[in-house]
Amino acid sequence: MKFSIDKETFMGVLKRIDGVCPAKGSSFAALACCLIEARGDEIVVTGTDLELTLRVIVNANILEEGKAIIHAHQLLDTVQCQPQDVPILISSEGSQTLIDAGNFHGRISNIDISDYPQVDNLDYQECVRINALEFKSLITKTMFSISRDDSRIDFTGAFLTVKQNGKIEM
Repeated sequence: MKFSIDKETFMGVLKRIDGVCPAKGSSFAALACCLIEARGDEIVVTGTDLELTLRVIVNANILEEGKAIIHAHQLLDTVQCQPQDVPILISSEGSQTLIDAGNFHGRISNIDISDYPQVDNLDYQECVRINALEFKSLITKTMFSISRDDSRIDFTGAFLTVKQNGKIEM
């Protein structure tokens, strides 16, 4: 895998993914990592804590297709320290990911692809688009009924359904 991307775009992706990947406390080391797939003219970055999965797709200059599992927080810290106007070049070679930005050349160890948890693929044709403010309104109107007590696990969530006509109920 080899691609280049501007720092601002990559930082936006990594900050979102880093919020999902648990930094410490998990006995499953791969959860602190993100899966980066370079394909076509885009990269797909996936992070999960096994309860929540986030997948972000952005355009990048793909020089070589492939995928790698990289520690999310280390990658974020490394990219964050780079100058603003320098493109970031990421290349994965075996068990190492090389990061080049201007005069900076660094390495981060990869984790074996087989160690990353299997994440279900979404069928994007069956997804429903909703305005963010409308979705926030649904959450606001129902969150009074959601228990914050973990001992009452049946009441710690909300039931969301999508009707045949595309309407969403919560």
